[in-house]
Amino acid sequence: MKILAYEFYFHDPRKGIQFAGIFPERRKDLRRVSRDSIKKLAKRLIGKDLDSKEVSFNKVTFDSNTGRIIRAKASW
Repeated sequence: MKILAYEFYFHDPRKGIQFAGIFPERRKDLRRVSRDSIKKLAKRLIGKDLDSKEVSFNKVTFDSNTGRIIRAKASW
C-alpha cells in the first residue's frame, strides 16, 4: 500500500540543514492539504519554537509493504 508522506528538514544556525524525519499524511480529504498546513504539522512535530521559514519538506510516497521511500519528482 502506498502512503503519502513528507520528509521534513529544518535549518539549524550552527549545524546547517538537519533531517527531522518522515511523517505520513493522515488526512482523508487531501483537498485540505496546503503548504501552510504541512508547515504547521512540522511545527507541532518538531517544536513550537521553530520558525516556519526554517522548515522545508519534500513530498514522498512510502510503500508500506516494502518500507521503500519513493521520492517525488517535484516538491512543493
